[in-house]
Amino acid sequence: MKTTKHAAIRMKQRGIPDLIPEILGLFGDETYQKGGTLKLHMSVKSRKRAIKELKRALSALQNSKSYFSVINKDEVVITTGHLYANL
Repeated sequence: MKTTKHAAIRMKQRGIPDLIPEILGLFGDETYQKGGTLKLHMSVKSRKRAIKELKRALSALQNSKSYFSVINKDEVVITTGHLYANL
């Protein structure tokens, strides 16, 4: 997710980690606002789901050698797998 300079400054001031907008994009609840913007936020249910999935992903990263993804020019994931060669 791209971040504006303003958002980056505010995140730094508020102590919000860089991955939070990505996590909100993946697991957050959506509320449409005036001006065509979208507010992403975490309900108790979406927070629990995010924590469960992030723990699973962290465990997989800790217990596996590596992963790869192939994406196209529009950043759409075509395939993902285990990387067996050392890079």
